[in-house]
Amino acid sequence: MKVEVLLFNFLRDGRGKVVSMDVNEGTTVNDLIRLLEIEDDVVANVLVNQADAEFFSLLKEGDSVSLFPLLAGG
Repeated sequence: MKVEVLLFNFLRDGRGKVVSMDVNEGTTVNDLIRLLEIEDDVVANVLVNQADAEFFSLLKEGDSVSLFPLLAGG
């Protein structure tokens, strides 16, 4: 099934802003992060179809997943 991944900030490095991926049924957000070779601890917020989602959320055909990294500031 196809999903679209929108990456923000340094998560784009070497990957681009938008990545279209073919994944297996039963794939979770966390599985997707691993497929993209992103370290688990750098993703802070996840949206699926512009709604808050959990790392264990199952993905469906055509989903749009947005991944936001931890940001430091002060």
